[in-house]
Amino acid sequence: AIFGALSVISGAALYSAIKQVKVTKIIVQMQEIGKAVESYYLDTGELMSLANPTKYSAIDLKDNPSLNGWRGPYLSNRIVSTKIYYNSDVYGTISLWENGEWGVDTPISAGGDLYCDAGDDCAVWVSTYYVDREIAEAIDIRVDGSKDLKNGNVRIYKTDDIPHVWLKIMDVK
Repeated sequence: AIFGALSVISGAALYSAIKQVKVTKIIVQMQEIGKAVESYYLDTGELMSLANPTKYSAIDLKDNPSLNGWRGPYLSNRIVSTKIYYNSDVYGTISLWENGEWGVDTPISAGGDLYCDAGDDCAVWVSTYYVDREIAEAIDIRVDGSKDLKNGNVRIYKTDDIPHVWLKIMDVK
């Protein structure tokens, strides 16, 4: 009975430790992309070009877009247009979204209050796709100090029942 109890306790502790390592890994990866965006901005005086109304051309962080001051490459990740790959199948993007309340069940494809229009309070957000909901919520708690999926520096929304996590990098005017 004692060995059984110890197994349960150590198993729970191991699961918690593995979860915290995953949370830390995702946050660090997203922050590294954020640092690349900030370095690009500091070097060139502008943000990357927009590939569409909401997504930045991440390839500008790797291939010189012929801007004065560009000192890249800023990332070593594999980049395809707007997608930055964290590993062979997990990727994220750099996007321009409003700072207002959004997340969880906000349909990003529907636009509405999420798109950054003239006069809106907006920010650059880095995402990672296909994150387990429990891990996504743990990221929100770690970064913002509480689970508020529609406010703060971490936002979570889901499509196809798989959460996407967004981390705010910098405000833009």
